[in-house]
Amino acid sequence: MLFGIKDIFLASLVLVTVGTVGALAFEKKQGRRLIHDLQNDLASTQGSIEILEGVEFRLAQDISFKERQITNLLGENTRLEDAARELEGNLVFLTQINASLREDIEFSSTNENSNAITTIIEYRCDEDTVNTTITEETEGIPNLRVDFDLENSGYRVLGFTESNPPHAELSLAQLEPFVLDLALNQGPDGVWGAIAAEQTNRLEIEIGELIVNSRRLRERWYERFGVGLAINAGLGAFAVGPALHLETRTFDYGLNTTYDVTSQSVIGGLTVSYRPFRRRR
Repeated sequence: MLFGIKDIFLASLVLVTVGTVGALAFEKKQGRRLIHDLQNDLASTQGSIEILEGVEFRLAQDISFKERQITNLLGENTRLEDAARELEGNLVFLTQINASLREDIEFSSTNENSNAITTIIEYRCDEDTVNTTITEETEGIPNLRVDFDLENSGYRVLGFTESNPPHAELSLAQLEPFVLDLALNQGPDGVWGAIAAEQTNRLEIEIGELIVNSRRLRERWYERFGVGLAINAGLGAFAVGPALHLETRTFDYGLNTTYDVTSQSVIGGLTVSYRPFRRRR
């Protein structure tokens, strides 16, 4: 069957339309990729921001990663990679929290609810004499001062003690921050869980309440609908028309109506796809 001018025009129009839509879709995809890269760069360089006193905020980087790459992302001291191997599922969230004292903690025996006591043990008497000030019994005894500078487990303690009158001062400084690694895991059954570990193992960690609003991660009902263009071509046949698409949890449905420009007939079609390996949402 020979194609007429009308048929050639319709076919050309369809091809131009498809090409234009494809070019626009590709350009939009490139634009999204550029925005995605810029957002990741901003999140990486901006760091943590204190939005309220004691409340920190940080933008997240959207990065595709596998469990074997956790060490590269969080550092060689992380223990989440070993923990992830014990769990079946996919880690969808990783973060690292550095916690340290805002300022050194100062202690003094002159502070409220603090005291220092001298116990005389240099000579024997019927009863131990306990004093907090110089008395007749402690007068003449030299005031002994002991200064100390100690380090252990990432802390430094500076201070001194005096014996007569009794007095003590101490300053506690944290030399190394606590590094907490956190991950959010989704198992094969769709259940969410969390992993937490402190890199130096100096803290006793217990995960408290863990709440996930999974509805916000799911697609809206209208996001499962799609509109497209159906094209069927063969020897002596060329058909084009609108198409509708619907996704469900296990099945996908497609409905299309095409017009065959060669036979000038309308054909309807229905497709049903079964997706047994689709990940639960």
